Amino acid sequence: MAGLLKALRVLGPTHLWKLRRAQALGTPIERGFFATRVIQCLFNLGFFDELTREGRVDLPDFALRFDLDLRILRLLCDYLYSLHFLDRRGENTYLPGRHTRILCEVLRGTFDIIYAYEDLFHHLEAMARKEKAYGKQVKRREEFVGKGSGQSAKLLPFPMAADLIRRKGFQKILDLGCGDGEFLIGLAKADENVRGYGVDISAEVVELASRRILEAGLADRIQIMVGDIFDLEPIRTQVGQPDAATSFYVLHEFLWNGPEVVIDLLRKLRKTFPGMPLITCEITQVQPEQFRRHPSIILEHHLFHDLSQQGSIPRQEWKRIFVESGYSLEEEVRMDFSEMSIFHLC
Repeated sequence: MAGLLKALRVLGPTHLWKLRRAQALGTPIERGFFATRVIQCLFNLGFFDELTREGRVDLPDFALRFDLDLRILRLLCDYLYSLHFLDRRGENTYLPGRHTRILCEVLRGTFDIIYAYEDLFHHLEAMARKEKAYGKQVKRREEFVGKGSGQSAKLLPFPMAADLIRRKGFQKILDLGCGDGEFLIGLAKADENVRGYGVDISAEVVELASRRILEAGLADRIQIMVGDIFDLEPIRTQVGQPDAATSFYVLHEFLWNGPEVVIDLLRKLRKTFPGMPLITCEITQVQPEQFRRHPSIILEHHLFHDLSQQGSIPRQEWKRIFVESGYSLEEEVRMDFSEMSIFHLC
């Protein structure tokens, strides 16, 4: 109290009030940055995997087994201990904290996505100065795009789409841009009659999906392949005629060069697989004025998608594209709170 009174006498109430406001504004911003980097590092090192699996991490043993710097690990863990993300027993044993379960079960995909686009935000100034460009000197980590998308989508769109598939009785599913295979794995676990086929252009992501399918014991019912969804004939040769195709956050990646690219893709899909329904999930465009009134995590989603040359369009424009492609809208599952729609097209 004495220190506060002295500061009040020397600096004056107006200056102290400004400091208080600056602290209230700045602390969440800077803490969000530091905490994000620390959490992401520990995710990548496998710390949270071991903590979830074993219920505890003996830090010296963990550092020794993975040849890691114990001093740095301790600094990171103590920082998260201060923020209640971790608990601690003695000096060396770290336990789940107040926020650990939500962090690992719900937010893991978010942190993988952030890491996937790390290069993008590291080079923002160079991109603004036209010294570097996305897709040339600046790239995303494809494996983490696949991992993060799957882990995030399993929380909302995957269950909603799976419910639609069950209601329609579809059993042979082709997932376009399948990522880490999470959607097909979930479908096959829930229904022993489901047969899944996944296609992704990234060999790295397909390898990840194949490992996960093997670990789940579903290799006899799910087949994953490297393929270009703009070249559908080889896919048709391997898959035959599915009951339905699915895509999650895939079509918008091709909007940068105009909606005609997506229209052409959908027309090819209809021609190659005649009569096959398409269930596709996309986040729809939101204007800055709406975000200003109701900010949400979709705000950051729009930012990194637009910076990485992925398009976003309004809901009605998606419907126009579907009609232009020759599809009719059988059903729309709309989730306004996340600006997301699942379109069932026939």
